[in-house]
Amino acid sequence: GDLEGVLEVELDFSNKNNWSPVLPTTKKYTTTEDSYTTKYNDKNYTVKIAGDGNSNNGWYFSENNTNLNNLVLGKQNSYLKLPAFEFPVSKIVCTSPSGTASGKVTWNVFVGENAVSTELTGCTTGGTFEISAENQVVGNIFQIKVLNENNLQFKKIQIYSNTSSATGYISSCCSDAAVVTVKPTDATMNLN
Repeated sequence: GDLEGVLEVELDFSNKNNWSPVLPTTKKYTTTEDSYTTKYNDKNYTVKIAGDGNSNNGWYFSENNTNLNNLVLGKQNSYLKLPAFEFPVSKIVCTSPSGTASGKVTWNVFVGENAVSTELTGCTTGGTFEISAENQVVGNIFQIKVLNENNLQFKKIQIYSNTSSATGYISSCCSDAAVVTVKPTDATMNLN
């Protein structure tokens, strides 16, 4: 398959004002999901973020300086839930702020309670999650989850589809392409 895939959606966490409501700069730690909406290519995308329930931890928008503006997600069992997408997701790429992010955090992508990619350790530059083929299903709700007592940081999340997958998905670039129907008789060869 096409390992690069097609970038379908990019969620930008480098500016708290990209989101409605504005991302909080004070820690939120409850396990209740909070919803935040942003636009990409004129479409609205809503993520849900939840903490781990420990008031010593929490998630928040960090604004140390321009380079370090990012979302901090902590700690174990806190997560960011992505919206359902209208395409099969083949890859999720998170970009972290360089130089400050944890080298110890363990994290992965889940659908419900099931891991759908390979767990990573550290997010010093970010992480790439290839989604297992059986989980590349339109409408799946993916969540990026922290798996140990460390913080996860990222500036952006990119969502890819794999247009070469056998699901027959046509990317938005080609949605007006003609559909050709082949009748069985057209495919019959005369072997005489």
